[in-house]
Amino acid sequence: MFDPRSILLVIDRTKSNGRELLKGISSYGRVVKNLRFKIIDAEIATELKEHAFIKYVSQEAKGVSGIIMVESVYIDSLPDFGVPTILASASRGFAKGDYLIQVNNQMVAREAVKHLVSYGHSYFGYVGLQDFDWCNARFEHFKQIVENQCKGLRSFFYEPPGKYTMKEPFRAGMEKWLDSIPKPIGIFACSDFCGKHVIEACKRLDIKVPDEVSVLGVDNDDLICNFTTPTLSSINLKTRDCGFEAAKLLVKLMDGEKCPPATLHVEPGRISVRQSTDFIAVRDQSVAKALRFIRDNVMLPIQTEDVCDEVCCSRQFLYNKFKRHLKCSVHDYIRRCRIRKICELLIETNMTISEIAYKMHFPDPDHVSRYFKKQKGISPTQYRRDLRTERTG
Repeated sequence: MFDPRSILLVIDRTKSNGRELLKGISSYGRVVKNLRFKIIDAEIATELKEHAFIKYVSQEAKGVSGIIMVESVYIDSLPDFGVPTILASASRGFAKGDYLIQVNNQMVAREAVKHLVSYGHSYFGYVGLQDFDWCNARFEHFKQIVENQCKGLRSFFYEPPGKYTMKEPFRAGMEKWLDSIPKPIGIFACSDFCGKHVIEACKRLDIKVPDEVSVLGVDNDDLICNFTTPTLSSINLKTRDCGFEAAKLLVKLMDGEKCPPATLHVEPGRISVRQSTDFIAVRDQSVAKALRFIRDNVMLPIQTEDVCDEVCCSRQFLYNKFKRHLKCSVHDYIRRCRIRKICELLIETNMTISEIAYKMHFPDPDHVSRYFKKQKGISPTQYRRDLRTERTG
């Protein structure tokens, strides 16, 4: 029986981008009355043979008035269901249709380069999956952006793992590649999952992350990023916003409105900076030692004299080194790191300002609030409110 307000969603809920897309669709569902959703996990396509998956989706599609389908390996084999449909890129190729969802890979690559450059990198690497169009597109944009401002771009592509592990030949290949590339280097991984594999390979080779190899992922899947050691920096994607707009467009089509063909772009958001990139690439050993000391003691109220004692040099000597390599004083760099740490705690945890003050050895909450506002122009409370509003749409 046909239901004029029923929408079938074929989306993988095991991945962060799928969950974020669903949250955006759900948000629109709260705005519009009487929408009903049926969900099929696209992940089941990896468990079923092609004909079985097509039969299953076809059965579930009976009676619906619209479909949003994302990343099924069999997306190109499914029949035309005769209702408005919005498609996102299939697992290996790009989806084809009048109404599409695509990540803006050019802007994602631009944000990756900007981030790695800001940490002093002039050597760049890219790690991606073989035979995936979206991954190749991300690489081509990354390559185009960096080729005029770096000393060389190295890349490594591997076959997607089975369930959760890399195949041995590719694991050995990645290790050989990581051992051969110049360091320090900033590596852009096509996804958080790839970034995790890079960090694990570095640990097996005793390559220091982020001191020798910085790693940046995409998707900001906190279940991957926060359970990788060291934790993985990642580019957020505004998938939730796109989910809202996709549902809005689909309802217009379901209501018979004539809409021109459209591609909804998933834009990059802010970068969640974690341990895997939180180190400035510098070859000067005195500066590198000072940076490691500051990074490892960022929770403490260290002073310039503490850093000089660690490096065994005079204040003026280290000041000149920092000015030459980092364009700032030791004191300024310590303050910058402390502020960045406060930002991280405000965004990634539910700690109160009092708890942050205690953890970072400030005398009291008012002190940390004044310290933060002097640098950022707003209070810690307002900063947290603004960022969380942005994340929840």
